[in-house]
Amino acid sequence: MVTRADGLFSSRRGDRVLVVEPLTASWAVLTQRTWTLLSSLNRPTSSDALIRRAVTAGLEDAAARDLIALLHRKGFVHLDGRPATDPHALWARPPEVPSFVSVHVAEGCNLRCTYCYADAGADLNRMPRDLMFGVVEKSIREIPSTVLTIDFLGGEPFLLFDDITDVIAHGNRIAESLQKRVDWLMQTNGTLLTRERARLLATLNVGVGVSIDGPKALHDKYRPRAGGTGSFDEVFRNMLAARDEGLRVAPLAVIHEPATYTEVLRFFLESGFEHMRFNYSNVMGRARDGLDFPADRAEAFAAGFLSLVREARAWCETHQRRLGIGDLDQMIAVLATKNRDYMCMRSPCGLGDSIISFGVNGEIYACEEFERHTKATFLLGQTSEMSIPEVVRSSPNYHLLKQRKVENIPKCSRCHLRYICGGGCTHKTLAYYGTHMREDPMCRYFQVVFEELMWMIAEDPAMVGWLGRP
Repeated sequence: MVTRADGLFSSRRGDRVLVVEPLTASWAVLTQRTWTLLSSLNRPTSSDALIRRAVTAGLEDAAARDLIALLHRKGFVHLDGRPATDPHALWARPPEVPSFVSVHVAEGCNLRCTYCYADAGADLNRMPRDLMFGVVEKSIREIPSTVLTIDFLGGEPFLLFDDITDVIAHGNRIAESLQKRVDWLMQTNGTLLTRERARLLATLNVGVGVSIDGPKALHDKYRPRAGGTGSFDEVFRNMLAARDEGLRVAPLAVIHEPATYTEVLRFFLESGFEHMRFNYSNVMGRARDGLDFPADRAEAFAAGFLSLVREARAWCETHQRRLGIGDLDQMIAVLATKNRDYMCMRSPCGLGDSIISFGVNGEIYACEEFERHTKATFLLGQTSEMSIPEVVRSSPNYHLLKQRKVENIPKCSRCHLRYICGGGCTHKTLAYYGTHMREDPMCRYFQVVFEELMWMIAEDPAMVGWLGRP
């Protein structure tokens, strides 16, 4: 007996219908004929009767049988009351240990970006050298993962450049002795990235993200120095020079004006960068008081981001090369597979499991994103208390934050995309609403973008290869 699954979401465009099965995050764009057949299942129907109905509608017998099997695999129909996939087993994740460690080495910065939550002032609190050595060695020794990513953040980490490079060399020796590997990253505003430093980082195989918001007018508008002057000329010059020295360097743009997405993309492509990241601005740090956040911004950002996607896809077709654009590649991976490896697009998110973060005084936090308003909720413990896994598992805050699952969030629990977007960012939700048990403040953005990506992939399956993760 064939029955239609409960709770199917559908959206029509012309003679095509997008269908999403929420519990398994399965989706497909169906023809009108297939949708009519699926819609007709108002009560349990024998497979033979359904096949006869499909044949009457114009399908061959074998094609009708294949179609029913496909609808079953997609989760759109159940056979004898059973789905093809048990959603509880699908989303169950074994206990994890962190594989990504962020080390906030400085609370201060030599810039005063309008949306940042780091303090302006290069002489503010920094992580002592001995403590930096200690938290890195502790991470390598105590976290069971054989491959770790350690990312140095700030404020501005290049304020402690010599200490960081010494720590990296020391960490490599420790990792080698334990038959582990560490992938090293740094995120910088680029003003202190000299050629000499770029050469050293290249020999250490460090990947560097440079915060640059696109062409000069945009960048200088949102990323001034503490005195108000622009920083673009120096940042862009240093970034190009670092690339010439062989450093793995990629731009990160924060977008506050959604109409500028494509302008920034073109700037990066014309500058020869094919791996990049775009973040939208959020109501945190200085942005709380210094920037406007219109009520309809999620819709506007979705439209701007989708324009970027279309332009990026056209570029790939013209140049026959793929582009790496986070988080776009992760969004496509979520739609193309059942994997939820990316910690920010699963429920609950990967805080404390996939990632931990160290503050400048050795505090252990559940995520690399935190500001004054949210730090206390993300604090797990102190470095000296016990081993890192023990600190995480014994922390009341860890267990509190892990309650943020889509099943426990009122709006998310009713959404057809709940196992696709995963409920969004715990930190941004807490910063915006004052509670982490709400939907992401950019909920509508994710809904519009994910649904449009489904339509785009259905029309152009090759974009999964060009813009998704290989």
